[in-house]
Amino acid sequence: MNKNLIALLCVAFLTGCNDDASVSSTVNVGGSSESKHSVSETALFLPGGAGIDFGVKPVTDKVQEESPGKSFRYVIYTIPGSVDEIDGSLKEILTADGYTAQYLSPVPKIYKQWVTYSKPEGVSILVRYQETIKEGFSKNTTIVFKWAE
Repeated sequence: MNKNLIALLCVAFLTGCNDDASVSSTVNVGGSSESKHSVSETALFLPGGAGIDFGVKPVTDKVQEESPGKSFRYVIYTIPGSVDEIDGSLKEILTADGYTAQYLSPVPKIYKQWVTYSKPEGVSILVRYQETIKEGFSKNTTIVFKWAE
């Protein structure tokens, strides 16, 4: 596993990546309803209190109603690295915050890996990974986060 990627995600998770000094507040990973979240354009705050900053803006961040009264939030990032490296780092961060990971069967030719992260209090997040190889054999991973609103 790429130790630099783990270190980057851990640092980003703990401090956030925001160059604008005028924007400041704290990220409370404990999930308190009184927490203030950084207004970083690159940070993702998950239900259950965890915050992750990939250092890039999400490609998509939307709420979609899939059936009457059932809305889901979709946040999609594309970042450099392989699925295994990124999933390993993400799993390490989320399990440290109390989430458990359940690996599901992937959908061939669409998603390389599906994982459901959940907490005992009923918070559940679906994470899907798709890997692409660009010119020069550099790998990028598209990560789709989905949870009920």
